[in-house]
Amino acid sequence: MMNLYGGSFGINYCQWDFIDGTLVNGDEILATPSINKIDVDKNGNVVSASDDGIFRMNGHYVGETNRILNNAVGISDDGKLALWGDHSSQVHIFNLETQSNLFSLPVKGPVNIIKYNKHDGKFWVGTYAGYVYRLDIYNKEWDIELKAHQAAIKTMCFTKDYLITGASNGSTYMFDYRTLRKVKELLGQALLINDIDIDNSEKLVATVGRDRGVRVYSIESGCLIAQHFKHSYSIKSVSFDENGVLYAGDYWGNLSIWDFQKEKEPIMIKLANNGISSLRRFKETIIASSWDGKIYTINSNGESKIIYKLFDQEKNELVCQ
Repeated sequence: MMNLYGGSFGINYCQWDFIDGTLVNGDEILATPSINKIDVDKNGNVVSASDDGIFRMNGHYVGETNRILNNAVGISDDGKLALWGDHSSQVHIFNLETQSNLFSLPVKGPVNIIKYNKHDGKFWVGTYAGYVYRLDIYNKEWDIELKAHQAAIKTMCFTKDYLITGASNGSTYMFDYRTLRKVKELLGQALLINDIDIDNSEKLVATVGRDRGVRVYSIESGCLIAQHFKHSYSIKSVSFDENGVLYAGDYWGNLSIWDFQKEKEPIMIKLANNGISSLRRFKETIIASSWDGKIYTINSNGESKIIYKLFDQEKNELVCQ
């Protein structure tokens, strides 16, 4: 018998007979908790979104809804609320104090990014269909729905004046986030944008993506002011630390650390056993997640340590926590 196996973005898989197309079984297995995104509150608590659809904080279970793959997560600065976004186009609004799901809302397209905007105190969501949403938590609805791109929105960030979005067609746009008027486009990224970040001064924005370049732009002028091409693979994640040092992680677990304002050459290190899916700053360190199931801290000297481990990709027997 020849069998064909198909897996979903959740925990289900199906097995068909390859010859006659009949369903052999539809058993359920657990997807691995491979980490797709993280976010960090002001106290250093880390929430993670993963393939198995489980909501975790600091590596521990806090809840779940439909167990469909979660690709995005955001946490409020005070750590009381978090949003998880899944591939069935649902956003789940979760109370971390009571560990309960308050409600869920649909969006157009699978969810790719969730960010808490400290300037307006609200959560914003970006989707594969090119839409941006803003949550009105009190009325349990979206108070903004913006068709920002003609491609999947991969990432977004905020200054006190701008919403900056990056998309899968290589476009990076700056919107006045109060009027939603597009005011600038950042040029230079040749292929898909995977991530963007803004430094603490809100004067610089960095972009990374499939063309393996790390670029820094002036927010005021929109001009490219620095770049490097030290990575050999597509770059997935980027973040400034609080001192303006720039970190970028690629799909093969390599990390560049670049103090470009002091005109230093980037430091390249091997951080993880799989791609570095997300980077977030916390004080003088960067917190990094990987599809290898681990969450790391790293400083500008390249010193790193594992702080949470959801599973071990190196063992023959998969052990999930």
